[in-house]
Amino acid sequence: MSRRRGHARKHAVPKSKSSGGEPKSRSYLDRIGAVILAGVTVAKRQFAGHRRATLAVAVCAIVVLLVFQFLGSYVESMEARGWRLVASVPGGTALFWSAAIAAVTSSTEGELPHSLESARAILDSARNRKAALNLTLVVEAGMRAIEAAERGPDLRIAAWNAASAAISYGSALGVDFNVPSDLRDCSLTSPQWVLAKGITDTETTLLLKPIYSSCRLSLDLTLSKKATVYENGFSCKHCIVAYMGGPLAIITPKLTFESSTFDFSPTSQPSDEGLRLAKTLLKSKFLEAEE
Repeated sequence: MSRRRGHARKHAVPKSKSSGGEPKSRSYLDRIGAVILAGVTVAKRQFAGHRRATLAVAVCAIVVLLVFQFLGSYVESMEARGWRLVASVPGGTALFWSAAIAAVTSSTEGELPHSLESARAILDSARNRKAALNLTLVVEAGMRAIEAAERGPDLRIAAWNAASAAISYGSALGVDFNVPSDLRDCSLTSPQWVLAKGITDTETTLLLKPIYSSCRLSLDLTLSKKATVYENGFSCKHCIVAYMGGPLAIITPKLTFESSTFDFSPTSQPSDEGLRLAKTLLKSKFLEAEE
């Protein structure tokens, strides 16, 4: 129990006071929607198959979330104490984490730096502990982080770190955290070449594209290598895809992934192509990407 309280104290939920030019009503509506989704998700996981219990817990969770998200912003210290209490009950940690991730999508510009850092830390912890959170909340938080990174340099690194954590966590969640640890490098394996149709206004042609299976793929271009061009696409099945945010080692119109996980470990400012890659991955829920 003391361990859970430690998590609540470390990752405080951002305050909901409005700042900048963002309308308070819009922030509140976004946050209410995210809170409802978080409450229902936690209730379903705690009481799967018991409709009445699920409904009752969902309602209670939503009420608790709303109280500590909004009233806690006006009563000093109430929010932090309330979340320590929530995190101490069964399912409370997942509820607390869900609310903190949901806060990214509804934070004002002034709140966003703290929300991004909290979400990054929580997603890293949730991945390490194999804790299942709602994928929609994770993807929406990742998309908000990408938008913040694209707007300017002030939040670029913090936003890229949060987006990377969302991609790494969300893809692991998609395979129920069954991530292999002893895969060979894809450069040491031979791909399967398959036919892919190419359709234009005048003709249909049969093209070849590679499919790599059960290997570890690095998307970063190193100084000792040149980028490889795959004009007809590139696919991975059951792979671990590593990326640190630099220039891409693969040039192709589309990358597709099946039952693959991503290990995004940013080390510096993200490249523009890296941001495009991350955005399309999030939009497709980790099934495809465009450069």
